[in-house]
Amino acid sequence: MNKIERSAWNPPEMVVPHGAFSHVVGVSGVQKWLFLTDKASVAADGSLVGEGDAAAQTQWVLELIGIGLKSGGATWANVVQLSTHLVGRGSVAPFLETRDRFFGEVYPDRDFPSNTLVVVDGLVREGMLVAVTAVAALP
Repeated sequence: MNKIERSAWNPPEMVVPHGAFSHVVGVSGVQKWLFLTDKASVAADGSLVGEGDAAAQTQWVLELIGIGLKSGGATWANVVQLSTHLVGRGSVAPFLETRDRFFGEVYPDRDFPSNTLVVVDGLVREGMLVAVTAVAALP
């Protein structure tokens, strides 16, 4: 059975990560890539989940990513990179708290994917505060 080798590290010359992410992630043995488009806090019926609540939206977005990963035969262990867009600085702390709690469960060894976090003025739909894109590597 093919297996990917995934390792994450933080070079000592770089600042210690201030959250659940790694500065560098190396992957070998990849046969398939999954690219999950920005997941935002929208339910299957089109309704907004957790309007105005960055923590609730973060939880929902992470659950949606899990669903997308599963549909492609992957798990959170296959995720190598995330890109996060948050509306306003007030969304940062609730996002980090929720993500760190969630990642504590899916990455018990603290082998986190890399993550770029950007604060923006708004997302495509009023009331959306969190959007996350994921990249996963599979053997």
